[in-house]
Amino acid sequence: MVLFSLCAVTGQLYRRRTARCRTGNFSFSLKRIPMIRIFDEIEQKSDFVFAWSCDIDNEIHEEISICVTEEPIQKVMEKVLKGSGLVYQRLDRQIVVYRLLGHNACRVDSVRVMTNMERNDR
Repeated sequence: MVLFSLCAVTGQLYRRRTARCRTGNFSFSLKRIPMIRIFDEIEQKSDFVFAWSCDIDNEIHEEISICVTEEPIQKVMEKVLKGSGLVYQRLDRQIVVYRLLGHNACRVDSVRVMTNMERNDR
């Protein structure tokens, strides 16, 4: 029984892992959804985790449309953030989204990381 349970769990973890984006490129077409939902989509298809400064809550809830086909994360983020006044920085698998201040610096004292559960509560 224990062996069966271990095999079942291991198989489930393996399937979940293989469902992730293998090539590092993304393909999706999303219309009129909040930017934060695109972050969710990227997180579900990869190992990336998003964080953002607390002062951009309004911007990340703005609805946008995006269509990408086999695009690397850099191109996807450029398209997502285009015209929003927001920028991002990639730190290994973490992507931090923030607004540049007048002197091209980010306030680092207020960055929020939310889990998918917290996002769904909004």
